[in-house]
Amino acid sequence: GIDPGFDKVAASTISLSGNFTNNNTTLAITTNASFTFNGTSAQTITSASTGTNATFGNLTINSSATVSLASNIYVAGNLTITAGTFNEAGYTVTRTASGGTFSMASGAYLTAGAGIPSNWTTNTFSAGSSIEFNGSGSETIPALNYATLISSNTGARILASSGTIGILET
Repeated sequence: GIDPGFDKVAASTISLSGNFTNNNTTLAITTNASFTFNGTSAQTITSASTGTNATFGNLTINSSATVSLASNIYVAGNLTITAGTFNEAGYTVTRTASGGTFSMASGAYLTAGAGIPSNWTTNTFSAGSSIEFNGSGSETIPALNYATLISSNTGARILASSGTIGILET
C-alpha cells in the first residue's frame, strides 16, 4: 500500500466523519498526526497495521454516535474519548510503546470486549465517564481509578492481582 504521508507535517489533524480502512500492513503513523472520529452516525475502524506499526498518531473519539473496531489497532501517541461510545467489539487498542495518556471525558463511554486500551502510562477517567467490560471471555480489570465501571455478558472478570481499583460512581 501507499503511505499517504499524514504524519510528515507536525500537528497534522485529520477529521473523519465516515468509516476508516487501512489496508497497508506497514503503515506506521507518528505522533505528528492526530485523527479525530467525529461522525454523527455509526463509524467503523479497520486496520491491517500490526505491532509497532501505528494506525494512528493520536486518536480522538468525539462522536455523537458509536465508533466500533473491526480489527486491532495501534496508536503511537495519546488516546482520548471526548464524546460518544467507543466500542472495541472484541478487538484491542494498544499503544505501540509504553507512555502517553489515555483519557475519557464526562459522558464518554468505552465498551471493552477484550480489556481496556493498554500500554498508556497515564489513565484519566473523568467523573461521568463509563467503562463497560462486556467480553464473553475472561477479562482482567486493571488497578486504575475509574468513574463508572460496568461488567456485563458472561465472561469472567479477574481483578488485578496488585494495586487498587478505584470506582468514583456507582
